[in-house]
Amino acid sequence: MSAENQSMAELRQHIETLNEQVRALTDEIKAVLHADLPEYINRELKRSFVSHPDFAQTVDNDTLLSIKKRVQSVGESARDSIMAALNDDNLWNASTIGDSQKSIADNEAVWGIVQKIGDSVSEVRQEFGFPDANDSTSYKAPTWFIDRRYLPSLSEKYWRLLREINEANRQINETQSNESKGRLAQRWDDA
Repeated sequence: MSAENQSMAELRQHIETLNEQVRALTDEIKAVLHADLPEYINRELKRSFVSHPDFAQTVDNDTLLSIKKRVQSVGESARDSIMAALNDDNLWNASTIGDSQKSIADNEAVWGIVQKIGDSVSEVRQEFGFPDANDSTSYKAPTWFIDRRYLPSLSEKYWRLLREINEANRQINETQSNESKGRLAQRWDDA
């Protein structure tokens, strides 16, 4: 095997190792989201309840328990739906990769799916007549440890790995282009 072929094989193996690391990392990111998405609905409904004392005082205890049960069931259902959509590996291969991406929210395909959790918040608010029922909500990536995982660090590592994969692919493409040009130049000279 020539040195160039060995180098290409090593680059391909490196890319496969990086892809395995990305898959493991996306599993960790999904585990954080799995735990936090239902809690987000609970946090938002509690915030709405506390932020509107005139409304909250009209809610009796039975209704409050109904709201909390609904929050739990809607949270689990929304989480399951979002997590099923996030299992598409193609979503995690970001279409644009630059030096500025650090947050998982920078992956528009993934984040667009995650943001659907806001629809569930609105659904419960509307069902129970919250004053802010029509206000939109935007999920923000948690900046605290969840199940001993810290999403900001996981996200930064995810983008770093994607940049490494891009660089290795660039090197392979450059090497293949140079080999092709060399063969064509040799063919020209030999003719």
